[in-house]
Amino acid sequence: MTRNQASKLLAMGSLLFFTTSAYSGIDYATVSPIVGVSGTTFTFNVTLDRSLPKNHKILIDVGNGTFLPMKGTGTQYRLSQKMYTLIGKQDYVVGIYDSQGTLQSRDSGSYTIKYRQDSLVALGTPKDPSTHNQNGDSHFIKINHVGDEIDANAPDWRCVKDTHSGLMWEIKTTDFGLHDQRHTYSWYNPNDKYNGGDAGTQNGGHCVDSQCDTASYLKEVNAIGYCGYHNWRLPTVDELQSIVDYQRYSPSINTVYFPDLHDPNSEQKFWTASPYLDDKDSAWFITFYDGYSNASHKRNHFSIRLVRE
Repeated sequence: MTRNQASKLLAMGSLLFFTTSAYSGIDYATVSPIVGVSGTTFTFNVTLDRSLPKNHKILIDVGNGTFLPMKGTGTQYRLSQKMYTLIGKQDYVVGIYDSQGTLQSRDSGSYTIKYRQDSLVALGTPKDPSTHNQNGDSHFIKINHVGDEIDANAPDWRCVKDTHSGLMWEIKTTDFGLHDQRHTYSWYNPNDKYNGGDAGTQNGGHCVDSQCDTASYLKEVNAIGYCGYHNWRLPTVDELQSIVDYQRYSPSINTVYFPDLHDPNSEQKFWTASPYLDDKDSAWFITFYDGYSNASHKRNHFSIRLVRE
């Protein structure tokens, strides 16, 4: 067999494999710019190795746990998105799905969003760093055990209200009781409408006074009526990120109002209610060490900070 004949045979074999295999799809995915300040419009581009088949779609998770459709024709698709609520290194994931919702091909990459002073309002954080001071001149308000607003200098409080977002946050305790800051919980939500396709793991953490998973903890807290309310829930990833303070580091949170981290110098992780849609077994968490967000398997045991509105 000549070299020319061998090349033709190899080409025919490659063509046969190409036409009979499952749709591989993505050639490469890129983002521009790679680094930008908060408020920058990032453009995500996907180049396919061939045109998208009928009834297939391209979805991208830009780093916040929500998949968005990418638009285009032929082999070129893109999404442009202005980013405010994510800070730091972000991982994006692109997937091609068939008409049944089955993942056919995926690619991923990363980009970085830097803090910018005039973007803090969008983050639910004061624009002027001087508003964070020991005298309590802040958009946070301390709440006592029956739900009343109390003085900023009060030594004992159970919840904190954020006047920017309107959300009220649970403050953890050190009394070895239900709300103790050292307790951890596995991620569990039996409601198929909100769990991303997998309920998670029951009783997989370390705690007292409840089963050690997110749903059981919620049930106990709402039964008691913490700070006078019975509508506590797990925050979404965007909601929990709204109390990250990117002017601070280790920890990245206002410790005048949230002094309840078990170890402020560690990457203590807090579960959010947001499932990770690229992997039904995982959900999003945030660490207040540096404000970083990521996804982890629902069986892992992390901290919880509840919210209500």
